[in-house]
Amino acid sequence: MTSDQSTAPAQPSSVVLLQRQWLGPAGWLGLAGFAASLALAYAAAAGAVVGWVTLTVGLAAGAVIGLRLSRPVVVTDGAAPELRVGRARIALHLTGSAAALDSATLLRARRAAESAQGFWAAPGWCPQAVVFTVEDPTDPHAFWVVGSRRPRQLADVINRLSESISAHGTMTGGG
Repeated sequence: MTSDQSTAPAQPSSVVLLQRQWLGPAGWLGLAGFAASLALAYAAAAGAVVGWVTLTVGLAAGAVIGLRLSRPVVVTDGAAPELRVGRARIALHLTGSAAALDSATLLRARRAAESAQGFWAAPGWCPQAVVFTVEDPTDPHAFWVVGSRRPRQLADVINRLSESISAHGTMTGGG
């Protein structure tokens, strides 16, 4: 870091878009069904009180598991605009054009042989996704696929910020 970089105040990044890759209804029902079946088994073996306690603990554990499986999808702007999916990050100046994928296209992409070349942040319960190329020659991934329940909104934000970076060289002064 040079001395003029250390004295210049860094523009704080702000969240432009925040989404979460929540489990779908089938996932939540599956977790609840597992807790209920476990509770029924314990109730039959050890009595109703043990069954109710098992159900309560199982539902709480299922809620924790469901929350832990969900990942945030965050787009920030500022001095270094980036996309974060869970702990993965990519600077937006390294992204190509983003496009929304519907469920049928996403399913075909999952089955394609070239899917191994990409970074997949699209869990099976996300019905749609956004795909974009990676313009960094040192990155081992040719593209990213990010699961989203609102893929057009996510793609629009990525494209808008990427185009702004390309037009101005860097993001400064609010965009």
